[in-house]
Amino acid sequence: MQPTSEAGSTDSVFHCLLEIAQKELQMDALWISEFVGGKQIFHAVNGNETFQALKEIGASAYDGSYCKRVIDGRLPSVIRDAHQDARTNLLPITDELGIGSYVGVPIKLSDGKIFGMLCGINSSEMNADPPMYLLLALAIAAREAAEARWAKREALDTKRERIERTLAEKRLDVVFQPIIRLSTMNVVGVEALSRFRDAPARPDVWFADAAEVGLEEELELLAIESALRLLPMLPGNIYLSLNVSPQVATTDALARSLLRSESSRLVLEITEQSSVGSYEDLMSALAPLRKAGIRLAVDDAGAGYASFNHILALCPDIIKLDKHLTRNLDQDPVRLSLAEALSSFATRIGAQLVAEGVETQSELNALLHIDAYAVQGYLTGRPGDLPLEETNVRPRAATDLNARPNLTLTNGITFDDDVRRILRAVIEETSLDVAYMTVLHAEDESLEHRYVYPEGVPDLCAGLIIPWRDSLCKRCRDAEVVWTADISKALAPGSYADGKGVQTYLSMPIRTPANHATFGTLCAASFKHRYLSERVVSRVEMLARMIGDRIVRDGVQQFMKASVTQD
Repeated sequence: MQPTSEAGSTDSVFHCLLEIAQKELQMDALWISEFVGGKQIFHAVNGNETFQALKEIGASAYDGSYCKRVIDGRLPSVIRDAHQDARTNLLPITDELGIGSYVGVPIKLSDGKIFGMLCGINSSEMNADPPMYLLLALAIAAREAAEARWAKREALDTKRERIERTLAEKRLDVVFQPIIRLSTMNVVGVEALSRFRDAPARPDVWFADAAEVGLEEELELLAIESALRLLPMLPGNIYLSLNVSPQVATTDALARSLLRSESSRLVLEITEQSSVGSYEDLMSALAPLRKAGIRLAVDDAGAGYASFNHILALCPDIIKLDKHLTRNLDQDPVRLSLAEALSSFATRIGAQLVAEGVETQSELNALLHIDAYAVQGYLTGRPGDLPLEETNVRPRAATDLNARPNLTLTNGITFDDDVRRILRAVIEETSLDVAYMTVLHAEDESLEHRYVYPEGVPDLCAGLIIPWRDSLCKRCRDAEVVWTADISKALAPGSYADGKGVQTYLSMPIRTPANHATFGTLCAASFKHRYLSERVVSRVEMLARMIGDRIVRDGVQQFMKASVTQD
């Protein structure tokens, strides 16, 4: 028989041994117990209806029992008639359990410690002593399973002592990982993460151990209260995200801690480590917190079934994309598709998608392209102490012009081909939906969309002419911006393009090499919010300059076919 640390396996061994004992001894009830903290814990009970109570109580006091008296030598291992034996007839337990006769042998571990007992009782007296060799053999056979359970119990005691010491001495520190909004690359929030001063170092191990020994609530509350004390040190426009298990989320102690703080700046992350017993109870407990302004996040979305259940049941304000789904999503179409679906779902329910575990520039770029709201990870900021450090990372287009031969003015191809080549480069560099070149006609103050790439974009085609005053290009110039990710907020209202669904817009003037005259604009647009780094904008500026150089080289009048407006 191999020892095992699994409680279910040791109980199976105990039950098997009791079945053997029952066949040989024919007793009314048999059990294997363990002595823990002044109690007998019944791990296995095999008996008839007379002693059904033994199966139900699960544990009884060690003091006052026959077992304790056998261990300390006051009783023998066999009592044939408990009512006639002077050592047992007046004991309260004799009448309480209706014991007529008793057998019991200690289960000793290899180091001599007593694990517990293998016992049997009858409601009547025994006619003959049971074979002691059988009882001893069964006790010895139970040793291996008892060794495993004892080792598990000692391990739990060690964990409990370690966690209780941490709670008493508050040996827990808090670090913060920044949460970066993709559209601005500014810090909008931080996640509070616990760090323990004693081994093991991994926080997830600490919280799992605490749950195992029944100290989950105490340790989580210590972590949350430690983070809340540092909230005043964070800038006022930054929220604090706190991790909490579904079980602790329903406690009054958590509610008291949170409602004492600036609740509008708090986010509660419901973790997936344990299942939810009742979503109705969880939602009821969270309702007053959400009413007070505390937002709700579901952690580890995409990691498993439980997180999707949390999302559907709780309707969170924030969905946090699991780091295992973020990892290499730029190289994995399946991961990317699932992340994009979650981003779209979040938008539909009015939530924000925050991607965790971002470690590479390519992952950051891909998350920008699927409209993730924010990111956190080692690329944009490692967990650390306050004050927070600013990130200098910026998302960029997946295709980098520096990674291929630079575009140059080319002899031997037409102006049309050169411009179309440049428009394709604009799309590759910015990852926007459409790029086009306009020609500004000063004589009638109109803007001609001379070239469009790709073709077939609704409401935009080559040859389209609109009044200059109604164009997005003029509105960009009036606002003194080259690009914006939100035209409704950044640009003044105008008749054309309003209601077309354009969100991100870039308008780069096409000027003469000396910047004395403007021929038109090099533009790009997207129907989604996109971030354009300074580097990307400067590359588009270079491409616009290339068009201006080509126009001057080939002759202004030949291609403009109209007068040029002076700056």
